[in-house]
Amino acid sequence: MRAEFTTAFAAMAAAGLLRPGVDAEFAAVTTLAVWDGAQLQWMHDHDAIDVTETLRRQLRLLTTVDV
Repeated sequence: MRAEFTTAFAAMAAAGLLRPGVDAEFAAVTTLAVWDGAQLQWMHDHDAIDVTETLRRQLRLLTTVDV
C-alpha cells in the first residue's frame, strides 16, 4: 500500500499538486500513519474522531487541491 501511495503522490507532485517541500514518500508514509491511527482511535471511541475528516485534513496539509 505504501508503494501505491508513493506512486500516486509522485504523480501528484509531477502535476504540481503537492505543496512545496512535500515529497511523495513522506506524503505516503504520513498519510498511511494518520489513516491507521485514526482508525485505531475510532475503534476505541467512535465519537472521539471522524476518520474521513481526519484524512481530508491530512490531504489538505500535503496537497494544493481542495479535498
